[in-house]
Amino acid sequence: MLTVGVFAFVILGLVNTAVSTAMKMQVNERVPKDERLSWWVHNFSELDHRHRELFPGSQLANIAQYSGWACIFLFAAMILSAFFQS
Repeated sequence: MLTVGVFAFVILGLVNTAVSTAMKMQVNERVPKDERLSWWVHNFSELDHRHRELFPGSQLANIAQYSGWACIFLFAAMILSAFFQS
């Protein structure tokens, strides 16, 4: 059971990273050069706000938000599962 949880956690993490990267690329293509988001700073709230502002019909921000919450809940479930199995 724990192996499936770890695999799902990794997959969700990869989805979240890919979607966040795609959002950052879209935002950086639309804004002026001095307002671009840096690649090494991971401020998801600013990225989410700017992406929703520039692309109001896009679902990428929702996917990133839900996959992030799913990662947190899955991680908590794996910790609780490991705690109660021992």
